[in-house]
Amino acid sequence: MSMTRGELLARCIPILDAAKEGKPVEDSFVELKSELPQEEKAARGLAGLANAASGEPVIWLVGIDEKSHKVVGAPKVEFSSWYPRIQRLFDGPAPKLSMNENIPTGDQVVVAMVFETDDAPYVVTMGHDYRDIPWREGNRTRSAYRQELLRTLVGPSLLPAVEVTSAAFRTERDSSGQLSRIIFEALMYVKPRNDRTLVFPRHDCKAHVEIPGSLPQTPFAPIWLSPAENRLKNSVVPDDVTVDKPKMIWLMAFIGPVFGFNGQKANVEISLLPVNASQPVVIRHELTLQVEPEIAERPRQPGNAIDPWKIRKL
Repeated sequence: MSMTRGELLARCIPILDAAKEGKPVEDSFVELKSELPQEEKAARGLAGLANAASGEPVIWLVGIDEKSHKVVGAPKVEFSSWYPRIQRLFDGPAPKLSMNENIPTGDQVVVAMVFETDDAPYVVTMGHDYRDIPWREGNRTRSAYRQELLRTLVGPSLLPAVEVTSAAFRTERDSSGQLSRIIFEALMYVKPRNDRTLVFPRHDCKAHVEIPGSLPQTPFAPIWLSPAENRLKNSVVPDDVTVDKPKMIWLMAFIGPVFGFNGQKANVEISLLPVNASQPVVIRHELTLQVEPEIAERPRQPGNAIDPWKIRKL
């Protein structure tokens, strides 16, 4: 699952700030390094992180010491020649280095390297006729257990590729004109990786929003899923979504009036867990909080039709 430069910066800058303030890094897919490790250690550490991620991109931030919480700056190394030496230590494919970004921090520069992990499990050669399948657990790298290896083989094969094609926030106001809640809508294109039919239960869909420096991760509730064609209907009943071929799905999520629309960047993370999958599909999207030019009332639904804009709980 690819990551844009904006998504990378939005994810890494708060981590760097937290590390400098002595706070722990809570992102299990990001690893801080004061310098590049030796080649064998680097291969095993990267393989362990990538195997545990099982399809999620992983990030190395080089140039910050997690123990002392100091930015030491990335070493002057030609990463384009360094990584091929690491790749040669893998038996089969290595995690793909998809992005290499310099992030200025004070008078130092930290290098962020993004690795794709779609080809897990990753096997490293550790000497003559010796192979290992590393697994990252907490702050250590060990060999994978059988159930973990099965997870890398079975789990990702069930997960589709999901792309946000459009997304926006809008406001909802009460009869007196007061802001009552904020609504997030997204259209997502889902592409299955095999012929299996996927079912996304709406109760297993989660999402939260974060505004760096202003709003910590705050969950949406409730969250509605529906095939995209339903968004134009007068009556919408949220339900599980079935995907047996590439198709567009629609997500609508609600949150209280917890932030304003003053041009800040908001990071939204959506988690979809298909039935029988061991892990969710995680989609991250960044958008600007823009003031709505006009506040239009949604037309009321006739009779007993369900109005999704007014129902708070099912």
